[in-house]
Amino acid sequence: MEPIRQKHWDPLQMGLWLGRLALWLLVGALVLYPLGMVFVSTVFAGSFGEPPFQMGDLLTPRIVSAWRNTLLLGFWVTLLSTAWAAPLALLALGSPWARWLDGLMSIPFLTPPFLVSLAWTLAVGRRGYLSGWGLPGSAAEGILFSVGGLALLMSLNYTPMVYFALRAQSSGVAGSLLWAGQVAGGCRRSVLWRILLPLVLPGFWAGGFLAFASCISEYGTPLVIGNRIGFPVVATEIARLINVSPINLTLASAMGSLLLITGASFYCLSRLLQQPSPLTSSRSHYPPPILLAAWARVGCWGLAALYALLAVILPYSSIGTTSLLRLLSRGPAWDNLTLEHYATLLQVGSRGFSALTTSLGLALLAATLGTLVGLLAVRVSPWMATVATIPVAIPAITTAVGFIRAWNAPWAHGIPLYGTALLVGLYYTAQYLPYAVQYAQAGNAGLPISYARAARLHGAGASTTFFRILLPLLWPHSLAGALLIFSIAFRELVGSSLLRPPGLQTTSTFILGQFDQGSASAGMAMGVMAVLLAWISVVSVRRVGLKQTLVE
Repeated sequence: MEPIRQKHWDPLQMGLWLGRLALWLLVGALVLYPLGMVFVSTVFAGSFGEPPFQMGDLLTPRIVSAWRNTLLLGFWVTLLSTAWAAPLALLALGSPWARWLDGLMSIPFLTPPFLVSLAWTLAVGRRGYLSGWGLPGSAAEGILFSVGGLALLMSLNYTPMVYFALRAQSSGVAGSLLWAGQVAGGCRRSVLWRILLPLVLPGFWAGGFLAFASCISEYGTPLVIGNRIGFPVVATEIARLINVSPINLTLASAMGSLLLITGASFYCLSRLLQQPSPLTSSRSHYPPPILLAAWARVGCWGLAALYALLAVILPYSSIGTTSLLRLLSRGPAWDNLTLEHYATLLQVGSRGFSALTTSLGLALLAATLGTLVGLLAVRVSPWMATVATIPVAIPAITTAVGFIRAWNAPWAHGIPLYGTALLVGLYYTAQYLPYAVQYAQAGNAGLPISYARAARLHGAGASTTFFRILLPLLWPHSLAGALLIFSIAFRELVGSSLLRPPGLQTTSTFILGQFDQGSASAGMAMGVMAVLLAWISVVSVRRVGLKQTLVE
């Protein structure tokens, strides 16, 4: 009879268990703890040394007006975004110019919405750029500084959401179905309305709900335009309750909780409606037929040109021109052009250089930490990966409120995080962690499980298998996610405004501060550098993805 063997702790297994525990604690501290504190601080305000929450605080005229304005703005922005996106997505279907249309719709993602809003404020008016170029600048000013103008401007930013949702849905439609409709005697209009539209309808709903959920949590454009026309929204009211005396963090937490519930509900609904239809799962070797008549294609190209003018050409022209002006009041004249604003930004010791390096450091921290956490979460546990993607459904300003409540709580005073630049970097990491997880999941899904099994069969341990086999195959995907996080975090506005300690400047707060001080040219120079860095990051992501595709 064999003797009973005494079990011993395996140091490697114990180390792996402790590593998983530490990773869970980190993900919890970045995601679950701040999110939970938004709700807890509302219900148990007394534990934070604050007066208890009163339901009547949400029913004051100002707060009720902010909620009404937010929902109204979300409705109109969604409607306008869909009206922009639907003809352009239909124009791209089966068109050899689809790649150029996709590129056009990608450009608004690279520019912070608040920067576009600031550019438009400089372009309109009697002394704006439009008037100098012979266009009706005064009429444009009346349109821009109105509720309709605010909705139109925000719709330009969110049109790509609806466009790419429709493109993704229509790309799954087998071209043979559309050809079959025409062969069976259906005209272009019948094929469009009776075959294509029912198949891409989930894309309409999904893109529209995404645009709505993003719009109701938008902070930058309502801050720049809405405050000037007396049109408060929930996001700007939350910021006011945090920054302006009398400060009311309890009410800010309550509004953040409601905004979270609203945004998460629409996000979940959009995900539900993005489920692929069985009829769109098959692919065809034949390109889909052109369903637009010649006159309709001309009209859609005219709409694309108008979108390019309003969303890209005019804002970028305003940003670039302003950054080169020595004196803003003199306007664009040859003797008034200078590069001194860029030189000042790159001068060591200047406020602009400090803001630039601070944003670079915090964005690098978020990209590095987020990529590492996302990659490990995907490899360790699907549940952990799911938790790490929660921030994608959380409005940014709600996450910022959660970080304030979590790390300024009485029991967190012993942790030196609140009021430091590190907290801003951790906020970036938490808010954009889903991008790292999604890229890591995409790479992990393409790895055959036989690789890891073969390594373990030949005696390789878990750490050796990960670092010597899996990591070299996953790093291109993780690098693409890191570059994307870096480009977005570099010019983030909400968390930078609410969480930064006194005296700390980032690129976004520097731009707004320069406008407030009347130095718009210096602010726009910083904006140009932020956009260029975003371009470089996106091109790098595409190059990394292309190389990975060629290797595979």
